[in-house]
Parts: sequence; C-alpha cells; structure tokens
Amino acid sequence: MSRRKYTFEERLQVVMHYFTTDEGYRLTSARFDVPRTQVRLWVAAYDAYGEEGLKSRDKGVSVDPEVRIEAVRAVLSGQISQTQAAAKFKVAGAASIGKWIKVFNEHGEDGLRSLRVGKKRAPHMIDDPVKAEAVLEYSKDKRIRELEKKVHFLELRVLYPKKAESLGSVREKVQVINELRQYYPLEHLLQIAQIPRSTFYYHLKGLKSPGKYDDIRSRIKEIYFDNRGRYGYRRITLALRREIGVINHKVVQRLMTSMVLKATIKVKRYSSWRGECGEIAENILKRNFKATRPNEKWVTDVTEFAVNGRKLYLSPIIDLFNNEVISYSISERPAMSMIDEMLLKAFARLDDDSRPVLHSDQGWQYRHRWYQYQYQLKSSGILQSMSRKGNCLDNACAECFFGALKSECFYTSEFNDIDELKVFLEDYIRYYNTRRISIKLKGLSPVEYRLKAYPLRI
Repeated sequence: MSRRKYTFEERLQVVMHYFTTDEGYRLTSARFDVPRTQVRLWVAAYDAYGEEGLKSRDKGVSVDPEVRIEAVRAVLSGQISQTQAAAKFKVAGAASIGKWIKVFNEHGEDGLRSLRVGKKRAPHMIDDPVKAEAVLEYSKDKRIRELEKKVHFLELRVLYPKKAESLGSVREKVQVINELRQYYPLEHLLQIAQIPRSTFYYHLKGLKSPGKYDDIRSRIKEIYFDNRGRYGYRRITLALRREIGVINHKVVQRLMTSMVLKATIKVKRYSSWRGECGEIAENILKRNFKATRPNEKWVTDVTEFAVNGRKLYLSPIIDLFNNEVISYSISERPAMSMIDEMLLKAFARLDDDSRPVLHSDQGWQYRHRWYQYQYQLKSSGILQSMSRKGNCLDNACAECFFGALKSECFYTSEFNDIDELKVFLEDYIRYYNTRRISIKLKGLSPVEYRLKAYPLRI
C-alpha cells in the first residue's frame, strides 16, 4: 500500500497545531489522521530549519557522502534517533538513514561514499556493454531460480495430499512434513498443510520424546479398567492428581482418545407413574439441591431392572450433602414393604437434632397416608416434599444417580439372573459410597467428603 503524500501546507498546519495547543503527538496524529512518527519528523524538521525543513525533498537527489557518514555516526553513537537524524540532515525519511547504517555496517565509509541513489536502469539503457551483459545474465538466472522454486512448490502441492489424505491429527501431519522437509522448503510445506511454524516445532518436540507419557498412559488404563470404564477423563484427571499432583485435563483427554478409552454413556431411567391417587405433598425442595450439613435434605425414588424376563426394583435414599446412599432396599416387587425397609434403615442414622426434608416424585408409594409412608415420616419428624407433576427435573439428583448406576453397572455387564444382579448392585453402591470419586466433591468419594467435613459423624 503506497503512502500518502502531504503538501507543504498540510505539514505546516499540523506543526502549527502541535506548537500552539496543549495536544501532544498522539492527539495531533489522531486529529489530522497522520502517523505519529510523521508528526514527530515534521516537528523536528521545523525545529531545526523552520518552514524550509517542511518542504518536499527529492528522493532521487544524492546526498553528500560526508553528510551520510556524519548522520550514521550520530545515530550509532546514540546522540539522536534515525527520525531526528533525518530531520537534522534534511533526508527524505528515517528509512534512508536505516539503509545507510546497513551499508556502513557491511562496507564501512567507502560503501557510503560509493552509494548511488536513484532507480535501477534496464539492461538496454546501460551504456557499458559489459555491464549490460552482466545485468542481463543476472536477470535470467534470477528468473530461472524463481521458476524452479515455483515448480518445486507445485510438485509439493501434488505430493503432500497423497501423503496426508488419511491423516486426522496435527501430530501425524507434522510427521509427514518432517519427512518431506529433507527435499522441500519447510515454509512451503507449512503453507500447504496450513500449520503455523510454532505448532510444527511444538509437536516435533513431542515426537522426539515419545515415552514422556508412558507411565501416565499405563496408570490411566489401570484406573479406567479398575472402575469398569465408569470414569471419563475428568474423574481420571482427579484420580491422577491425588497420586502425582498437577496434570492438565486436556492431556488426559488426549491420551484417553489415543487409547480409545471412553466413559460409559448414561441412558434415560425407567418411569413408574401410575396416575392420580392419594395425597400430594408440597414441593418444598424446589430444585434447591445444596445442603450445608448431612441429614438436611434427602431424595428418594424407585428404579427397575429386567434380567431374562424377571424384574428387580431398587429404592435408595440419597443425602444431598455428599450424594451418599444412606439406605436402600432391593425387591422383586415394587411393594410398600420395600419402602418400609428403606425408611427403617434411614431412620437409624438420624440423631435427635436431625429433621431432614425427604423429597420424592409423585409415585403411588409416597402418597399412602395411614400407617404407611406419610405417617412414618410425620412420626419421625421428617418433612415430606414432592416434585410437581410432569417435572422429572425436580428430583434430578435421584435421576442422576440412577443414570450413573445403570450406565456404569447394568448396561455394561451381562447377568444370568436377578440374584447375580442383586449382588452386583450391592457391590456397586458400596463402591459408589466409598471409592467412586466425584468432581463436585473435589475429587473425593461421598464417605471421604463427609468424614472430612464432619470427622465424628457416623
């Protein structure tokens, strides 16, 4: 993009505004839409030579060699900047001073004295036949080199896709580029692959140390299979941090992807809605699932399992303080006896000061009044809460537990009968309470979290 040429009147107006107002270089530059460096140059030129210093100078006119030497020495000695030197010695711009410094560093004072200013002449305009022949030969060689470079680039554009068409990751592409760089320029390879130079060297460094994560890979596999594939990269990251300290979750995710390790997927749970019956309690919980202490808020629900034509039902009570299953019952029939057994186990954990809210959905089991569910809650000082009709999210914590249980325990295993499943469920609930770490619990299991917060509580 060509630079705008400013008239003498425009330059003088900018300089006069700078000297007659309190605005500095930045505000003056913004007001007149002139680069700040240009404003500095004009101000310095006017300071040194008055209006004469603002008049245009022909870039093609050669400057006295001694003036060049003096200007370069002044800049190199640190007395003035290139911009100030351009103004002081009446040079077209600071770029010219920069060129002189380069020539001086390479060829000394003799180079500055022999420096010619002006446009290069075409070969047919040069009077000396020998010089004209040399210039013409140089032009031909330069054109040949440019054509060879273009041919190499086109060859590379054809070759690279054949090598990289089946590659998916950046690291694999870096491997191909590293092989081809022996025969083709690296800048062309990076341009075709559309990979930044810094990214290339980052992955190349990783390729030179392939065993960097070998121990971590091995431990990830152990944790994954020890938990039967129930842990995703987030939980495995927390487990690793407990053992080895800080490790980035993205590293664990990338390593698990390379090893094709993926957590089991949650499946929507079974619903046991049977229509309107009995009494409905008020929704006291109102999706406020945070509890500040144990036995403050409980949730419960019933879920169903089917194995070889037979069914098994699980009814747990979960404490929202740490998502611990504090009691549960398993039965082949969804009868009230199963709910009664679960309640008796839960009541045994209460002390005299505990009066929890027990939240459930609107299932038929939770609507019984006399000598059944509601009566037992009232006699034990427990406040009953129910979800709104058709709002499963009101009991999301119970739903979430069933989703985790089925995806990590039931859907990933095969069972011969419901007796085998019952043993497996009991083992899983024990594992869930004591060993399965939770992200929300800062990498601790429910029991570990409770004991850490309340060491004396059973």
